[in-house]
Order: sequence, then structure tokens, then C-alpha cells
Amino acid sequence: MPHYGQEDFVEKTIQWKGRDGSGGYIFELRQSDGKTVYRETIQENRFTVRLSEGDYEFRVGVLNRFGKDPIFSNYIPLKVRLARLPVVEKEEKVVLPETAQSPILVKGRNFSRDIKVFLKKSDELIAPEKIIYKDKSELEIILPKDLLPGSYDLVLQNPKEKQQIIENYLRLPEVRPPVKGGRIAVLWRSAVLPGWGQIYAGRLTKGVALGTVFVAASAFYIYADLNFLREEKKYKNLRGDIYDPAFRESFLAQRQRYIRAEGTQNTAFGILFLVYLLNLVDAYFLNGPYEDQPSFFSTQPYSADGLFFTFKSNF
Repeated sequence: MPHYGQEDFVEKTIQWKGRDGSGGYIFELRQSDGKTVYRETIQENRFTVRLSEGDYEFRVGVLNRFGKDPIFSNYIPLKVRLARLPVVEKEEKVVLPETAQSPILVKGRNFSRDIKVFLKKSDELIAPEKIIYKDKSELEIILPKDLLPGSYDLVLQNPKEKQQIIENYLRLPEVRPPVKGGRIAVLWRSAVLPGWGQIYAGRLTKGVALGTVFVAASAFYIYADLNFLREEKKYKNLRGDIYDPAFRESFLAQRQRYIRAEGTQNTAFGILFLVYLLNLVDAYFLNGPYEDQPSFFSTQPYSADGLFFTFKSNF
């Protein structure tokens, strides 16, 4: 059974059942590698040890009444652990699909050999597939194979409920299937209907947002265009004596409305064109992955007939 302490060393009194008529005892304790730490001849059936963290084993030899010929018990394992709060270097780990089953190195300090590690998402605790303890400052974890995309907190728990939670320590990006038809397939769809290419590439939110903004910009342009045509018609149909003060005032007012309507129409067209252009730029530079496609234009080696360009459709 492990024994825990708060300091660098643990003091523990080991006691065993005494034997009447014995001439004393020999207490032996060694490290797991066989190096002797204690070998003492004592009279009492107890011995106090002061040990650092590690794995040990001990045995007791019973001496006869003359203090000779000890009879030893089998070695009994003894684990000593320091119960401290684990500390982790805050560094978000982004795990790509191709490296999901590779060990993830966690650096910090006060890592116990009996440390428990979990990934936390909402209120769910997920145990790693494997924990590899390296030393007090490093350990490695291997993620479960069925771990879903998202952000996870890292939960480390040393013995005696010494727990540390590091928020958003691990992030698994969503794995998207390759887009069929390549980048051109996304681009021409966005050219036909803004947002369609983004939706085709799996960016639903972005596609709907771009489509909505384009529809709003189109509606604004249609309103501005109809208003301009109405004000233009009124302006051109004005008839009267320019020297008449009342007609002159009405003419100038209509002329101002006509100029404002023309400016609004130009602004609306500029907004519509800008939204459409941004939609195309976004579609072209949208991150994949894309299926491997032949290049849009391929060139053949120079020959006597010149340089040939072959058009290859990606549709």
C-alpha cells in the first residue's frame, strides 16, 4: 500500500508481529533496483524509516535467543509517494488526425507515479488510453481512439485529492472530408450563387452568412435602382418657366433628390460588388482539404509545332 507525505521525505513506522523468545530482529529495506537503504539489528518489533519518493521493499529477520541465525521473511513491497498539487505548463495542444495516437507530452512538476489523468469536456471525464510516467516533471498520454473533435480540459490528480484542472489544454480540430472537384468546384459555385461554394465545402455557417449578406445587398441595390429611376423620371418630366420662382424652387429640389438617388444607387452597387468580390476571394482561398485534381492548364514539352496548352476541366 502506498504511503504519502507532503514534504520531500516520508517518515513511517513499520511494525510487525513479535516472536517470544527471539534474540532480536534484523530489519532490511532496499530500493527496487536492489540498493540497500537500511540494514539494522534491533530489539523491538518496529522500525521507523525516513524515505524519499520511490518504490522499495523490506523484510524482517528473526534472530534466535543467542542473537544469531536469522530467519527472514519474504520481501514486502513499499511505495512512497509525495502528495503535492501537480503544476502544468500552460500550452494548448492541437492534435491533428495523423498524430492522434502518438504520445502527447505533458510538462510541469510534482507529478506522482500514481497520478490520475483525465480529459474533461462539459461534465464528462474521459480517461486516456494510456498514461506513461517519465519523471516528476514529464508524463505522456495516449488519447482514446474514439475521442470526438473539440476542446478539452486536462485534469491531473495526485494522491490525497491534490487536483489541478487546466482549461482548454487540448484541442482536436474537426476532420473534414476532401472537397470533391477541388478548389475550382468551390469557386464556380460561389460565382453562380454567393455562399453556395462555401456550403459545398462544408462551411455551412460561413456560406449562409455570405448568402444572407448578398441577398440583403441585392435588395438594397434593387431599392436604390428603382428609387433612382423614379426620381430620374420626375426630374426629366418637369416642365415650366425657369424664371418662375415657384417652378425654379421645385426644379432645384427635384434635381437634388435625383442627385441623391443617383449617389445611393452607386453606393448600393459598390456594396453589392464588394460583397460578391469578397465571396469569390473567400471561396478561392478557403482551406481544404481538397481532392487531388489535375492542374487546370497543363503544358507539354516544346516541339517543332510550338508550346501546346491543354485545357483540363475539373467539373
